[in-house]
Amino acid sequence: LKLAREQVDVLQRCLIEKCEENDRIQMSVNLLRASLSQVTPFSMKLFVTLFLQACEEREKLKMQIRHVTSCSREIESKLITLSTLVKGNLKSILNKVELLDRSIFSFASLLSRPRHLTSD
Repeated sequence: LKLAREQVDVLQRCLIEKCEENDRIQMSVNLLRASLSQVTPFSMKLFVTLFLQACEEREKLKMQIRHVTSCSREIESKLITLSTLVKGNLKSILNKVELLDRSIFSFASLLSRPRHLTSD
């Protein structure tokens, strides 16, 4: 009899918990019904229109992002090429400056040599 009472108590607690859960669910259902009752065909049409526009805008943005990414890669490639050319040109210019420097030094040393005067 004691065991049966304990089981009845457990079942009553479970029943109370389930009733409380049912009440919470029923409140949620009532709130949802109230929300849905405020939705009119016009507001639903407006929502769908705005949603479709947002989807179109999203696709346009994705295409623009792809285009900008492509342009960015192209610019990066051109900058790398330009940088390589500039480095090459700078090396060439430095080499020419060194040659010119050596030539000037040689010319200066020629000018600084004593000249032998010859009498005619």
